[in-house]
Amino acid sequence: MGRMAAISFSSVVRKKMGGLSLKQTIWHVTMATAVVVWLCAIVGTVTAAPAKKAAASKVVSYAGTLHDHNGSPVGGIYPLTFSIFSEQADSKAKWSDSFWVSVDNGRYTVELGRNKKIPSSLSLANSYVGVSLSGGAELVRERLVVEDANADSSDPTSETPSARQPVHPSQSPHGNVPIRGGNVDYAEKAGFAYEAEHATNADKIANMDVEQLKSQLTKPIKLGTKTTVTGQAGGKGGYEFEELCPKGYVVTGMKGAAGIYLDSIQLVCSPLE
Repeated sequence: MGRMAAISFSSVVRKKMGGLSLKQTIWHVTMATAVVVWLCAIVGTVTAAPAKKAAASKVVSYAGTLHDHNGSPVGGIYPLTFSIFSEQADSKAKWSDSFWVSVDNGRYTVELGRNKKIPSSLSLANSYVGVSLSGGAELVRERLVVEDANADSSDPTSETPSARQPVHPSQSPHGNVPIRGGNVDYAEKAGFAYEAEHATNADKIANMDVEQLKSQLTKPIKLGTKTTVTGQAGGKGGYEFEELCPKGYVVTGMKGAAGIYLDSIQLVCSPLE
């Protein structure tokens, strides 16, 4: 743009120099030069303006724990809701998000703000995070002590909390039993944990998983070689005889007729199914 202005004014000067005095010519050249310098200054100011840096979204890592009411760590996949509060006693969250979380041996790590953005105006310093089963009561609320995944360590204005504040452990609703991180009862474990590390029902059946239990129930059944003979009924003497159930049947009872002596006897046989 400055070059075009210089060419334009130079053309004007060349056209008028023939009919002007030396003083007038010098005045026109000086004014043309001043205008060109002014235009170049405007162009330089526009091109030198730095682009405004886009504000980075806040993403923070949070590590939590989840236990049952006996204090044992749970495992599985749970729908959890995470909320950020300015004060520990606040009832209204400044931000919240719900998603499925994989819990391994009672421990899990999530990134808050990755799916749903945390408002840039929300200060994370001295804030609190509440964790609850989606649609249920809050399991725990504690000081948010996490590191901002987008924070620049060289930036003194970054909002990365640097020290853990003392947090009183939550109290179990069934008694004054300290619980760290959060707790769920058996009904919630059964309803939400798709792959529990120690499923309650499996522990009650010889600690077998589903495949092991299925293998035990579907394997072929065979009769053992060791037999047991019950006590004798009737009088002494007579001829010995032996009655056996057909193949595929087992003895489930016995019936007969007797007076002074045993007159008849039959085995009650039931099929194996």
